[in-house]
Amino acid sequence: MSETGFGAPGTFSQFDQPLGHVEDNGSLVPVHPGQNADNPRSIGPACTVHTTLNDYAKYMFAHLEGERGIPGILTVASFQFLHTPVGNSTYALGWGTDFTQTDTLGPVYDHTGSNGRWWATVGLVPGLNVGALMVTNVATTAAQDATDEFGQLLVERLANSM
Repeated sequence: MSETGFGAPGTFSQFDQPLGHVEDNGSLVPVHPGQNADNPRSIGPACTVHTTLNDYAKYMFAHLEGERGIPGILTVASFQFLHTPVGNSTYALGWGTDFTQTDTLGPVYDHTGSNGRWWATVGLVPGLNVGALMVTNVATTAAQDATDEFGQLLVERLANSM
């Protein structure tokens, strides 16, 4: 993952990356790289990561392979630990887990991240070696709802195609 870093993507005063946006009085306002373009460092590093779609795909493949028993950047045991729900919850160390589709799809894992200017959500179905990534450069409720609905639609379509 050579195109991954911390802080907002891009260079201050240059338009070399897409900009994140915030909502202000019903309008979307671009946020240029700089001091207010990302979460505070105090909640990093995880909450201040940016990456390209290519590098995010590598991240997804690593988790899919780890769950399928193929070691890579971590051991298989480490991936299984990351994907195991804590206690009686559906939360597994950064991943949401859904075992309701187990008969048709196997377990489904999801992760969402945002800095209030970008929104990303990923779903993984290791049993089918399938993943989907949905990203927006705005983190409004509408953007979140749209990616959630699209993700659910993809899971339903996968389940119905089995």
